[in-house]
Amino acid sequence: MRAQVLKNRNMMLLVLGKSVSGVGTIMQTFALSLYVLAMTDSPTAFASVLAVSMIPQLVLGPFAGVLVDRFDRKKIIVRLDILSGIVIAMTAVIFYYTGKLSMPVVYGQALVLSLISLLFNPAISTVIPTVVEKEYLTDANSLNSLSSSVSALLAPILAAFIYTTMGLFAVLVINAISFIASAISEMFIHLPHVKKENSFGLAEYKADFVAGIKYVLNQKIIFLLVIVGFFLNFAFNPFMSIGLLVVLKSVLKAPDAYYGYLQSTLVLGMIIAPFIIGKLNKGSLIKTLIKSLSVTALVISIAGLMLSGFFIDLSEFSLLAFALFTGLMFLVVILITVGNVMLGSFQQKIIPNDMLGRVITITMSITTGAVPLGQMLFGFMYENYPIWLVVILQSVIMFIPLIALGMYTMRNEIEPNAESA
Repeated sequence: MRAQVLKNRNMMLLVLGKSVSGVGTIMQTFALSLYVLAMTDSPTAFASVLAVSMIPQLVLGPFAGVLVDRFDRKKIIVRLDILSGIVIAMTAVIFYYTGKLSMPVVYGQALVLSLISLLFNPAISTVIPTVVEKEYLTDANSLNSLSSSVSALLAPILAAFIYTTMGLFAVLVINAISFIASAISEMFIHLPHVKKENSFGLAEYKADFVAGIKYVLNQKIIFLLVIVGFFLNFAFNPFMSIGLLVVLKSVLKAPDAYYGYLQSTLVLGMIIAPFIIGKLNKGSLIKTLIKSLSVTALVISIAGLMLSGFFIDLSEFSLLAFALFTGLMFLVVILITVGNVMLGSFQQKIIPNDMLGRVITITMSITTGAVPLGQMLFGFMYENYPIWLVVILQSVIMFIPLIALGMYTMRNEIEPNAESA
């Protein structure tokens, strides 16, 4: 990560604001999960809240990008952060006067915040390439990834302390303040002025939306990346969200505390990854992306072979087996983080900035739709088939679309002016 990015005032203000609100959001999610579980005595209840929050992204996500490309992106992120703070503050007021949060209120807040994120997340992604030069996109996205990882590490610790000592109300208030603080930080970001057309109605909206769809379909490299992202979310997401816990409990027979050790190791991997991205990226973003994701699939397949019990005794808990599996997952997290940074940087580099919002929202909606499908299928498979075999199957599903992407990049010059490390 080069020093030029750290000296970029606009980028640092953006990361600062995003980090502050990110810590508050993770704190609230953590505390709210404990609250809902205590109130309903049902883990499924909070899972349903998460599922409800995904609905706007799946249904409305593709349509949000037009607005991101049409309107002032700085105003979008500032006003939406303020709106998020107001929504969370209203939730805090309800809790203060009623002494509880009913499930309809929890669902309502989740839906509203999810709707806000439809515009906010792609707006943030499109702002980055306007505040840094193209040669520093990888460093900027590495910094963005680092801030998210540090937030993920610190927020649960803070949330656990505040929730247990001061309660849910304090967590909600802190989160509301974090969004207002984020908005204040973003107000001082300077973005290049882009002249927008005055007229904007249904006809213009439809034309812009169709143009975004055509761009994704006609740009083969973008279309292939959508396919790679779909299968990656389909196989990798269930492995991380369901598979790790199943492996630890059913195969490695690890005590509950060891799941916490594993998760801490994974967060450490996400923090380390941004610092080594510059060394791994040797000129071509797309080639580094393919290599990192391919090795990720390979490492997961190795983990699957280890879990078969053919090479190591798994009849009872073994510290050696746990350490080997944790080491492999540590490597997986580093590689997948590298891949995500390369993907974001590559998209920002080759997609025209006035089209970026539409392309990101369309691709995100398609790839996000793979998550519940994969969770349902592999959740069933983990219960009914040998776990090691399911893990290897997931690695194969991840790898197959990478072959097509690799073959295409070998035949075509994707990055005529490759970014130097």
